Amino acid sequence: MKRIFAILILICTLGLVACGEPSQYEQDQAKTNTIGTGACVFATERDTKTAKRNVGYVEMCIEGYGRVVFLLDATTAPKTVVNFIGLVKGGYYDAPTTDDGKYHGNTFHIVDKDRLLQGGCPNGDGSGTLENKIFGEFPDNGWANDISHKKGVISMVRENDPNTAACQFFICMKDMPELDPQYAAFGYVIAGMSVLEEVMNDYAKYADAEQAGIILEKEEQPVIKYIKWVPDKDGYWASRHS
Repeated sequence: MKRIFAILILICTLGLVACGEPSQYEQDQAKTNTIGTGACVFATERDTKTAKRNVGYVEMCIEGYGRVVFLLDATTAPKTVVNFIGLVKGGYYDAPTTDDGKYHGNTFHIVDKDRLLQGGCPNGDGSGTLENKIFGEFPDNGWANDISHKKGVISMVRENDPNTAACQFFICMKDMPELDPQYAAFGYVIAGMSVLEEVMNDYAKYADAEQAGIILEKEEQPVIKYIKWVPDKDGYWASRHS
């Protein structure tokens, strides 16, 4: 009788341990819902108080990695920011859930080691765009833009024509001032660089460090779960970096 009782206690104890540990799915979801740490150097170097600049905030969630918060500077790049926010609020960057329970929305199709992450293509391979094209807000196109392409800066992808940016964007993972004259930077990370670093470290292994622009296989592309507008309630985000 004592032996049976002991076995029952052991079974119950194992059951409690099993029930007490989160599943891999729960762990992945917890990670997905966490805002990362670290910010672009501009978060402290640049005067970004809303009283002096027209700024807004968006949150990007990368499935299985976490959340990143960007400041968007509409004083520096008004057309670019308005276009991007319009896509965000319209749900363009949100990944729909399909019957198989997986996400099949926007992704990062390029992860160049220690250089950049590129995403926002409707085809997932860099070939897609949208009908609405915007004016290129950068010096070579006659527009003064003082956001340099430092690590953590978000900027627009375009075609050869300077006024062809639409939906694709890239995030700098190192300082690349050589891009300043020809690309429209419009914001930067104020929280979550650690998330982007992890994505880059996991996926850049598929790319040749000496060759930029390698397209990841679609099943290997990091998934952008959503990008959403984040109201700056009571100046919370402004207080984090101003």
